[in-house]
Amino acid sequence: MPEKNNSLEKALKVLDLFITHNSLTMKNIIDLSGYSKGAVQRILVSLGNSHYLYRNEETGKYHLSGKLYLLAQNTDMQAEIINVLDEPAQKLSECLGFSVTVSMLIDYNTTPILRKDAQTTMSLVPRVGDIISPNCCAVGKVLIAYSRNPKGILDKLNYDQRTKNTIIDRKQLEEELERVKALGFAYDDEELAEGLFCVAAPLLDKAGYATCAISVTGYKPKLTARLDLIKSSLKSTITGIERNHQF
Repeated sequence: MPEKNNSLEKALKVLDLFITHNSLTMKNIIDLSGYSKGAVQRILVSLGNSHYLYRNEETGKYHLSGKLYLLAQNTDMQAEIINVLDEPAQKLSECLGFSVTVSMLIDYNTTPILRKDAQTTMSLVPRVGDIISPNCCAVGKVLIAYSRNPKGILDKLNYDQRTKNTIIDRKQLEEELERVKALGFAYDDEELAEGLFCVAAPLLDKAGYATCAISVTGYKPKLTARLDLIKSSLKSTITGIERNHQF
């Protein structure tokens, strides 16, 4: 008989609790699972470090992360986006020589669902499944600005600060979102990581709302030196996708 992995079974049982609950406190998890406080603490640390759960610091509640949504491929829309954008994102990355990322807004956080790198992989560029507060990055600004309910999203943000440039003031972020709508692009000027610059634009559905955001990321001096070309290439790629596909 195969040996049981009790730690894994316990962790999976904790994840199962989120099938019927959108969010849970540690006490909720202890009560529902029947596990000791020490066991639940160890499970939550492990699931958090692996990016399967994240904790809202304001409420103390735990939520499923975007990584689980990706693993499950829980919606036809997301699977279709990955399928449709895989080749254009690869071509854009190869053409420009920078990393190209496709991201969505999941549970009020930004999560990359597709990433294409040029010759070398930059460790500072967010990975697929990473959980990022939208105020920290260009794709987050785009996804909020072109969402159906920007105010509702702003109400839910944690306003994490990654660098001294990160926008953590709501009024300042609102002003930034107005600029994003006016320009059609958003920038991350060392707001997520020092030395990194990113430009992002939305892929819109037929109603004019963002289905996802596509971004080009690289080290600031190299990327800003070619910013006009990058913006033009990014916009051209998105126009081609929107012309041939309806989301």
